[in-house]
Amino acid sequence: MPHDRRWRRGVSPIIAAILLVVIALSLAIGAAFWWSGIIQEFIGYESVELLLYTDRGDEAGTYKVAIHIKNTGTKDITININGIYLNERPFWEANVTRISFYIEDVNQTIPTSFRLPVGKQAKIEIYLDKGYRSGQMIDVRIVTASGKEFYKTANLP
Repeated sequence: MPHDRRWRRGVSPIIAAILLVVIALSLAIGAAFWWSGIIQEFIGYESVELLLYTDRGDEAGTYKVAIHIKNTGTKDITININGIYLNERPFWEANVTRISFYIEDVNQTIPTSFRLPVGKQAKIEIYLDKGYRSGQMIDVRIVTASGKEFYKTANLP
């Protein structure tokens, strides 16, 4: 019986071709999903929309600067507290009396940094001490944890 032709049959050429196509397609689809995840990680970009609003403060001669930040990029961003500059100086050296953070739908503490997910908004209110004057230009620079910088300027009322 070992030389009987019925026992020596292999897979038919049609079934073999179908199996090869299915395996090749499965590998290609798997590789595509894997690459899209890796590529997204590397090509994601940070972009924010900054809006500045200035107003007079509670006391005469003081001002409030409201910075509205919207993450319009494809990656979450992190802003360190030491990445906020006013007129090219860190905010703590710029006669600031108080700073407040409001982040849309994000539960987190704000001691040294905050994370802003894609599509979310945050508001930073900076209260300026005396020493600024009406009409003075305020330059705000926000630096993300990865080093990307965003600028906006406004005049005090």
